[in-house]
Amino acid sequence: MQSMSMKIGLILTVMLPNLAYAESVHPKVILFSASIIFVIILAIYVMCKMRTSLRNYIDKPLD
Repeated sequence: MQSMSMKIGLILTVMLPNLAYAESVHPKVILFSASIIFVIILAIYVMCKMRTSLRNYIDKPLD
C-alpha cells in the first residue's frame, strides 16, 4: 500500500503546476486541474478494487 501512496504522490507532484512564479491562475484552470486529479485518483481506486476482486475470484475454489 505504501507504493500506491507513493505513486499518487508522484502523480500529484507532476500534475500540479508550479505556482511559485505564476502571477495569477484562472479559477477555471484550478477547477479543471482538480477534477482531472480527482478522476485519476478514482481510476486508481477502481483499478485496485478490480484487481482484488479478480484475485479473489481466481483464488476461489471450484464447487
